[in-house]
Amino acid sequence: MVSNDLGTTARRFSIKQLEPETTYELKVKVNNPAGSTDFEHVFETVSSVEASGTQLGIGSNQVQGGVGQDLHDQVQLMVPVILGLLLVLVVIAGFTVCIKRSKF
Repeated sequence: MVSNDLGTTARRFSIKQLEPETTYELKVKVNNPAGSTDFEHVFETVSSVEASGTQLGIGSNQVQGGVGQDLHDQVQLMVPVILGLLLVLVVIAGFTVCIKRSKF
């Protein structure tokens, strides 16, 4: 399947009509004003018996309902952002202290 526009806010895309016990190669190319990037991943679907009652993600990582993985992804994003903000605050505080000391 090829699509030129999935929408600017799409973070997830469902691939439907996959056959059980089949190997697929997923290739994604993303373009935006900052540049482009490519992603490739090979995965295999499971049989309908194995998949009953569970939701499977790429790479056969089993996720019950997807809630745990979403929280994990959010934490992985939040930690560097918070640490970056703390670093900026420390640099601003240090700069302010240096300026106040130099005036006296």
